[in-house]
Amino acid sequence: MKFITSLLSITALASSAAATKQTTVTILEFGKGGTIHTATNNNNAASITTTPAAMTSFWKAMHPSKNGKYSSHGYAGMAVVPDLFTKADLGVIVGLGGNVAGHLDSMPTAMALLSGNTEDDGVVGQVKISGHVSNTLVKGISSSHDFGRHLSSSTTANEAGSLEAVSLQVMDDGDAKEADDQLRKLIQRLKDEADASGKTIVLHLSLRRTSLKVWCLPADVV
Repeated sequence: MKFITSLLSITALASSAAATKQTTVTILEFGKGGTIHTATNNNNAASITTTPAAMTSFWKAMHPSKNGKYSSHGYAGMAVVPDLFTKADLGVIVGLGGNVAGHLDSMPTAMALLSGNTEDDGVVGQVKISGHVSNTLVKGISSSHDFGRHLSSSTTANEAGSLEAVSLQVMDDGDAKEADDQLRKLIQRLKDEADASGKTIVLHLSLRRTSLKVWCLPADVV
């Protein structure tokens, strides 16, 4: 009977574990700054999960549409909020899709930004979204470019306050290393351009994550 009970406990434990799909958007600010603020205290902000619609509304509140207007509503429940008066001079969304969650070990730059284990990295906030929606978020931006093409162009020449999106699919370790190298170069170039121009540039790094969530069994069941 004890053997059967133990076997049932193991089966229950296995059924209580599930892979949680999540998209994390890490926000970096270069230059003058002051465009983003934390909505709650740090303890609560880390546990907040929002929706793709709220994330898109947040971007529209930070960066103007083609007619130069900013959205002023629709991003409730976000861990961060845009400043009402200080706006970014440029925004860039980097979407890393494909199987990036399975190859993060080959992406030290991305991992450091996710964990906050870098010095002076410019990270001002992080937003968690349920599901793997990185590609969907990037496709929702009208001005979307290939990653390599964007690296070879100047951001300061773009329309003031505009928001652009670049994407790269990660399918294996080779893709992961290439994406991480391009991300590192892009971050450095945005920093240099912001410092040289005296403007504020905001980078939104969107990537997929998958974690295993386990529910513990009561002591009397084991």
